[in-house]
Amino acid sequence: MQHINSLLYHSFIHSFIALSIFSFYVTLINCILYLCHFTITHMKKTLFLPFIIIGCFVFTTTNYAQTNNSNANNHADTAVKSIQVPAGFSASVVAEGLDGARHLAVTRQGGVYVKLGKLKEGKGIVYLQDTNGDGTFDKQTLFGDYPGTGIYIRGNYLYASSNDDVYRYQLDNKGEVINKDQPEKIVAGLVNRNRDNSKSIAVDDNNNIYVNVGSYVNACLTDTSSKKAPNPCPLLDSIGGIWQFKTDKPNQQYKDGVHYAKGFKNVVGLDWNSATNSLFIMQHGRD
Repeated sequence: MQHINSLLYHSFIHSFIALSIFSFYVTLINCILYLCHFTITHMKKTLFLPFIIIGCFVFTTTNYAQTNNSNANNHADTAVKSIQVPAGFSASVVAEGLDGARHLAVTRQGGVYVKLGKLKEGKGIVYLQDTNGDGTFDKQTLFGDYPGTGIYIRGNYLYASSNDDVYRYQLDNKGEVINKDQPEKIVAGLVNRNRDNSKSIAVDDNNNIYVNVGSYVNACLTDTSSKKAPNPCPLLDSIGGIWQFKTDKPNQQYKDGVHYAKGFKNVVGLDWNSATNSLFIMQHGRD
């Protein structure tokens, strides 16, 4: 049912966009034809006709853009109103234009780091700030030239992952990254076959970082023509599990880590519980 609703929603959006574009060109053509008729009928000289047509085009284009922006804002407002939250909670749009947002991490000072699954202006991390205290993030700082999923704050460090590696950045007393262009690579060479390749991360209280490496195949079916998977699965030495590495050791690889857990298709959500001293995960099953 959710899949059907999603298809209906996207079909509606595409139809709306197509209708908007069609209406734009119809309006433009009608405007030009009317001005041509008016100019020829009422003016002895048609020298100004090209300028009138250009002015009409600029006006129509501006009006079209404003209408689109208004529709986008209305859509966001409608989406927020449809969200149901418990008593004492509220929902509002605080940032837009972050396509492909995956995980996020919030600083003690109220800033938010967002990891993007696809690059925005060539960058994969966005730092959001509310500079005037109105509850909306009005400043975006982009850095990190890699897409990915994981981002996590522990102590004075921000940890972020690409689809192959894990990095860390030192934070200042404002919760801001000190050197955005020179992160320290702490884990390298994780398997990435461009399918279920998120490297979600979590950090415990003892300088350990936990990294998910998803499986690019279903149920270890390495032979797509077969209905029976090998047992034991030969792929679990490098995918389909969680590895533990140290947070302060550079360029670690599989051989330097601990194979902490295995047998999971793809763990996109995970976090460390300091109260129970344990790792909690949410795995995505096979396709």
